[in-house]
Amino acid sequence: MQSSPNKALLWLPSALILAALGPYLGGSGLKLEHVVIYGIFCFFLVLHSNLFRFPFWGYFSTMMYLWLGLGICQLMGLFWSSSLAREAPSTGRLLAAVEHQVQPLVVVALVCALAHTLSADELATVLRRAANVLVWALCLNSILILWCMRTGSLGLFLPWIPTNGAESDSVWVLSVENGRLGGIFNQPFEAGLCYSLGLLAWCWLQGERKQAAFWELGRLLPLLFGGLISVSKVFIFGGIPLAFIFSLMSKPRRTHIFTLKSAVVVSGVMLYAISVSELWNGFTFLMGFLAPEKGADLVDLYSANRFGGDPTQVTEYFSEVWRISPIFGFGFAPYQVIDNGFLWAFASGGILGLGVFVSMIYRALARGRRLLRHNAELVFPLMMLVLTVIAALGAPSFTINRASTVFWTLYPLATIVGLSQRPRGTTPADSTVG
Repeated sequence: MQSSPNKALLWLPSALILAALGPYLGGSGLKLEHVVIYGIFCFFLVLHSNLFRFPFWGYFSTMMYLWLGLGICQLMGLFWSSSLAREAPSTGRLLAAVEHQVQPLVVVALVCALAHTLSADELATVLRRAANVLVWALCLNSILILWCMRTGSLGLFLPWIPTNGAESDSVWVLSVENGRLGGIFNQPFEAGLCYSLGLLAWCWLQGERKQAAFWELGRLLPLLFGGLISVSKVFIFGGIPLAFIFSLMSKPRRTHIFTLKSAVVVSGVMLYAISVSELWNGFTFLMGFLAPEKGADLVDLYSANRFGGDPTQVTEYFSEVWRISPIFGFGFAPYQVIDNGFLWAFASGGILGLGVFVSMIYRALARGRRLLRHNAELVFPLMMLVLTVIAALGAPSFTINRASTVFWTLYPLATIVGLSQRPRGTTPADSTVG
């Protein structure tokens, strides 16, 4: 029989995910996830310091050292840019950028410390719980969005929006005006990435079941609704296709998901949704992506003016960094908004930072593909990684609010679970990620 501390540990990643989806605490920018993540880390560090074995990040040492290296490049850029004739970021924005860089190091260290205390079966249980918690939380968010659409009570979500998030020119307000509803998420990209991770988690859970469960459609539909109602291109062109491919790669998932009942229910709901589409002012916005006008610049359309147009935010910012500080960049928080993850690495860390960032991604993808040859269980974390890398074309996906915490919790946990179930013939060299 498990002791109470061990039972509590089984819920640790679930707590991290729930905290990531929690509200802001007052007007200082402090969020529930900050209190929970750093509170748990300090608790572990004081009472269970033996769990943080060197290297701290276990299987993910190379990946995390490269991430730490990116932070060092950003710090160098910050000191270098202080000598430039350029407006410095506000203290709040600077601290937020530093925290976004530190948080993945802490979360992955916690997940690796947890792995040292649990058996392979217990780790699998932890992953199932965390995936279920994410799916249920996103379903609840979808239900609240639907309720707000009928009542107009969008003020319900204000505790989840930053202090200036309700201003007339904020991303959240503009998204709501266009019918792109995200509920607790501040912007469509954030919602789309998190719902994409939730959809992958739902597909993985179906493969873990002994037989198909019809009631699982009751969770799939809110996931699809939440992702589509945000009109996020990450979800439409990233999450849905990857979830479809992921489902086809495993016989249990294929047989449990692609059933006649599923097809009838999903088709019926889609037909009903189309019939009442005039009640949703975002439908026109959605159809602009699915059925673009003749002669439209597709690159400009699907990248939301990140590419294709002249000029674009990406080209303007890149040119400025290349002209003023190409080696070191501008350090943490180089711009208030950056709509590309690779540009974020270049603008904050210069050529050095971009090189480290690309190296981290390449090594993680290459090692994930290599591990996949030995164990098909590692498809799930690889799909999450591929999704987040693709999403980086639209925003700094590895540091984006809420969704990045979910990724940095589930990705290492799913990888460790897969490695714990690897065949006997797998060599230790195959067990190092990134």
